[in-house]
Amino acid sequence: MSVHAFVHRLASTALLLLVLGACTIEPPAAEPERKARAGCVALTLGRESFEVAVAADDERRRIGLSGCQTLARNEGLLFLYRVPAPRSFWMKDCFVALDILFLDAGGRILNVVTMQPPHSGTADLDLPFANSVGHAAAVLEVCAGTAVRLALKPGDVVRWSAFNGVVQ
Repeated sequence: MSVHAFVHRLASTALLLLVLGACTIEPPAAEPERKARAGCVALTLGRESFEVAVAADDERRRIGLSGCQTLARNEGLLFLYRVPAPRSFWMKDCFVALDILFLDAGGRILNVVTMQPPHSGTADLDLPFANSVGHAAAVLEVCAGTAVRLALKPGDVVRWSAFNGVVQ
């Protein structure tokens, strides 16, 4: 790995940790939509409140949760896209198991895929992909087991004010 690539990866990881660190949350609030910390949004998934970081630009979406060592029960990362399209995700450099929820523009769950971190040394070409069933306008990554714990299924809705028919 070149020095430039190493520095870029280190800076990207530091940015990710900074954003995720800013999203440490308190126990879920009773109200469905509470005020989120800077850089994060509050949303409701099933019967629980979550505070998630947002990946709304190409660089943040590229980094995703790469380098993430832990993820609290009600934290996650919300990927937003201007144009709904088929989406594919992988677990490159991610160390925590995830539920990946593919969402339409109204916040409706299209499908859920649970993924485990790859074994150390797995070549990029051998990494499995999670694919949307249909055109996703957003993708929500949360701790693996969340979908089962909350009995989430396709058709259920993630409640957040931006999901009003069009993701901004």
